[in-house]
Amino acid sequence: MMLSSPGTMKTVTMMTMMSLLLIISSLADAQSSTTTQDEMHRARELAKPWLMRKIEYGDKTLPVTPASVITVFIVVLNILFRLFGSTRWAEANHILIKDSDSAKKDITNMKRDIGNDLKRFQEYASKYSQCPSRAQMGDLGKFKPGAMTTQFDEAVFNPLNATNTTLGPVKTQFGYHLIYIRDRRM
Repeated sequence: MMLSSPGTMKTVTMMTMMSLLLIISSLADAQSSTTTQDEMHRARELAKPWLMRKIEYGDKTLPVTPASVITVFIVVLNILFRLFGSTRWAEANHILIKDSDSAKKDITNMKRDIGNDLKRFQEYASKYSQCPSRAQMGDLGKFKPGAMTTQFDEAVFNPLNATNTTLGPVKTQFGYHLIYIRDRRM
């Protein structure tokens, strides 16, 4: 086969041109695919709801979304509120029997007699309590955690102890208590 014939030269020239076009086309596709990928990534980011997009600041993109910033803010606010802005409180009545040989037995018998009846609890507090609150039928009013002794607080603010029930006997430095929680906010 002779390369000098006009038909052969045309074929070789055409094949060379096609090869060059394929190479140029591949290079252009590689460059445009990067641009296209960036554009597609940007389009995907813009298609997300505003709260789910990453925050852009100038030409920088922060690796957080407004939703994550809001979530962290709410969690921190909740922690600070629980630490410094306690809205926990309780309203309770109590009966105190000072420590003696029969104090625990006496207060256990009172608990059995009273049941969960607030009126009866108040009557027993007026008659038998050895605390100055007996003048108010054992009413301690509204108080926050830390206002009473540790054992008393643990009984009153324990979420497992229901309201409108008689708790005890609870031993403190003052003696044995029966506690009736009228209302509570945890």
